[in-house]
Amino acid sequence: MGILGMHHVAISVPNLDEGLAFYCDVLGFEKLQYGPIEPDPIADAICELPNVSAQGWILRHGYGLLEMWEFDSPRAEMPEENRKVNEFGWAHISLMVDDMPSTYEELKDKLFFPHPPIRHTVEGDSNDAWTAYCRDPWGNVIELWQIGHEDPFPHAPDFEWRPQPLATAMEKEERYRGVSVSMLGESE
Repeated sequence: MGILGMHHVAISVPNLDEGLAFYCDVLGFEKLQYGPIEPDPIADAICELPNVSAQGWILRHGYGLLEMWEFDSPRAEMPEENRKVNEFGWAHISLMVDDMPSTYEELKDKLFFPHPPIRHTVEGDSNDAWTAYCRDPWGNVIELWQIGHEDPFPHAPDFEWRPQPLATAMEKEERYRGVSVSMLGESE
């Protein structure tokens, strides 16, 4: 199988500038790559939305990537209630911190914390770890985690595989019209 690892998670926000201000200025992410979704029948099919258009950024913090989108069309309404972490689908994103008490002090007035951070040794009697759940301004759940010595540690992958540029650049009109998986069998 060709899966190399997880690349990013994505969130949708009602206002991209406000989302960037929060995630970059408050949480310290950096902007990497801007990319719009322009109206196109294939974009509609991929996103499973009619007349889709959006603007978005890929952000980085450490080894983690976060994709953020503001959909211009169709616009979504803010949900009446926050999604519960036990509901099906993505439950939260986890951000690793190096000093939970000071991180909590810095962010407690900028995020909604239903409970202060807890110190736990779930993974072993001597595994000193801290966890705190909070929500961003749009209700998305963020876990702040100071890992202990027995917890899994993320690392930069060491792949032999590297992406290669196209031999000939695609024109804008061709970007959603390129070879699809279903077409590969026809040309072989």
